[in-house]
Amino acid sequence: MGNVQIITGNQAAAIGVKLSQVQVISAYPITPQTPLTETISQLVEGGELKAEYVRVESEHSVLAVCISASSVGARVFTSTSSHGLLYMHEQLHWAAGSRLPIVMCCVNRGVGAPWSIFNDQQDSVAQRDTGWVQIYCRDNQEIIDTVIQAYRIAETVYVPVMVCYDGFVLSHTIMPVEVPDADLVRDFLPPYKPHTILEPADPRNINPVIFPWRRMDAEGVLCDGYMELRYKLQKAFEGAREVIVNTNCAYAEVFGRDYGGMLWRYRADDADVILVAMGSLASEATVAVDILREQGLKAGVVGIRVFRPFPKEEVREVFKNTGAILVFEKAISYGYEGALCSDLKAAFYGTGTKVPIHNYIVGLGGRDVKASELAEATLSSLEAIASGTTEPETQWLNCDTYLPGSGIRGQELGVRSQGLGVRSQESGGEMPDKLFKVNREEYMLPGNRSCQGCGLSLAYRYLLKALRENTILTIPASCLTVLHGLYPTTSVAIPCLNCTFPSTAASASGIVAGLNALNRTDITVVAVAGDGGTYDIGIQAISGAAERETDFIFVCYDNEAYMNTGTQRSSATPMGALTTTTPILTKQQNKKDMLKIMEAHDLPYLASTSSAFPIDLYDKFVRAKRIKGTRYIQISAPCPPGWIYPPKDTVKIGRLAVETGIVVLFEIEDGKFRFTGRSKTLAEKGNRLPVINYLERQGRFRKMSIEQLTQFQRWVDTRWNEYLRRAE
Repeated sequence: MGNVQIITGNQAAAIGVKLSQVQVISAYPITPQTPLTETISQLVEGGELKAEYVRVESEHSVLAVCISASSVGARVFTSTSSHGLLYMHEQLHWAAGSRLPIVMCCVNRGVGAPWSIFNDQQDSVAQRDTGWVQIYCRDNQEIIDTVIQAYRIAETVYVPVMVCYDGFVLSHTIMPVEVPDADLVRDFLPPYKPHTILEPADPRNINPVIFPWRRMDAEGVLCDGYMELRYKLQKAFEGAREVIVNTNCAYAEVFGRDYGGMLWRYRADDADVILVAMGSLASEATVAVDILREQGLKAGVVGIRVFRPFPKEEVREVFKNTGAILVFEKAISYGYEGALCSDLKAAFYGTGTKVPIHNYIVGLGGRDVKASELAEATLSSLEAIASGTTEPETQWLNCDTYLPGSGIRGQELGVRSQGLGVRSQESGGEMPDKLFKVNREEYMLPGNRSCQGCGLSLAYRYLLKALRENTILTIPASCLTVLHGLYPTTSVAIPCLNCTFPSTAASASGIVAGLNALNRTDITVVAVAGDGGTYDIGIQAISGAAERETDFIFVCYDNEAYMNTGTQRSSATPMGALTTTTPILTKQQNKKDMLKIMEAHDLPYLASTSSAFPIDLYDKFVRAKRIKGTRYIQISAPCPPGWIYPPKDTVKIGRLAVETGIVVLFEIEDGKFRFTGRSKTLAEKGNRLPVINYLERQGRFRKMSIEQLTQFQRWVDTRWNEYLRRAE
């Protein structure tokens, strides 16, 4: 019927997408979902999946693409995690309100602040009221099967479906998976037939402004108001339960795998106590139950497979004879208890059931949850019940809940500089004359977590030297987050506020406003982001801050891809470069000219520099610090693993970028352009190297065609000549 493969959860989901014959995919990289998007891009570029793959600039845009593509009649797919899902929040409502059968994989991960890349289910549970069916998978086999089922469910009820599975626990863990036969899947999943479609032959205005009440149209037909549409969405969810159950039964008949429809049971029929959970945590609970059974306790598991719509009728049936219920959750509804526990209690309302229900919050931020701990918690709860304590407060399993004092101490929110070396380092021996002017104080301490040969770390050291102590930094999720280090230490001796990926410039604006309100005009505010956080997801906030003339320096370290998540394509990626989301065909477009975009904002100071020319970089930051208003500095920062060259060659690669004119060292102050450093010499002598000297030293360009090479050289020459004319 199918073939067995040893694959990760992300790969299983990607194969499910392929078997479902999806026509449009849109995605944005975020850990731990990224390998799913990479696998799908390989399938598309390799011709195994005939689909449009749209690589957009943010998660908000991801779902906008899916909504629009679905509205014209295409079967669509996307995936995300954590903050990516939260950034989609507005669009989640639009997809559901439009009654579009979009399928999305949510690879569950904890949300900030502070940052965590590890697993819990807070991200998807927090979106339970957006109008999406939510199905939680316990293993990789269920992931691939559920993706296929999700399309049949979504396209029957016309509501979007979220397939949720635990990050790293499933997404990166390999398991044997039986891949269903493609012909059988085609029979099981018929082509998508849209209920509403954007079509010139039948013009419609979809999702316009609507009144609260019902109204007559021009032909005298009574049309729904806003509330009627919401009522219909609710009724669709109520009807979705039967569709989900029937879809599961039909799938079981064809492929022999039955997931229980709305929920599944393990040794629950005669159980005196039942453990309840979702996803892989419910699988772990089955091991705990086996431990308890060996000790003579009749325990069982109920895995809640479908969280929305909530399986109220099934819950009432399965728990009617049990003596106790223990709900284990990887999420919390702050101020009350776990959302799953609340829903279970609500399901029993009016039934007269008085079974004790104990709630445990577990595994937040990826904390390990062992079967033995679940078993011990069960025994502890049963002891409490026996002693008459049937409604204890929500328990936090394996968490240090001793919090001395009251309020929030500063050291609980931030970390002090604790590098492996000393703050100031005097140089031994003699220094060249040109280096005497460089501040010898060290603000980036030894022991940071950057990669060997990291161009960013070279640049960051010198820009901090130029900015000095009286500076406040703000940074988004990026390689710089990794360089700064993990709690409770940091390798940078400058205060820093970590912020969300799209909001770096807005975060800086808030710092500036706060300092102004406190009459602190002596502090330089600096925002530092990678090219993804600048060219793509962060560009709106940057443009807004620049238009307001906010007094701060925005720094883009340009390593030409999403390096922090493993080298995915960004709009800063150059033509001909391989990335993990352009793995076969390479990127076909030139990189975005962010310097031109920022210059159009009439900034008082703008500069381009390189980590390979530290004195040029240092001088520009010293100059920028003295200027008021929005300043923008872009740093070319070579990346050994992403660009594929030996780490020892970082400076050499960076210098070749300038020698060929691909990177130009210049500054624009009050509208006046001037070359600086090595670029000034090249402009005077006219001895630039051909771009091949730069490209051939990097593995990322190994598939570049002769035609692309010619186009690339032409693009560099055109930009260089424009700069020459401006200098003249």
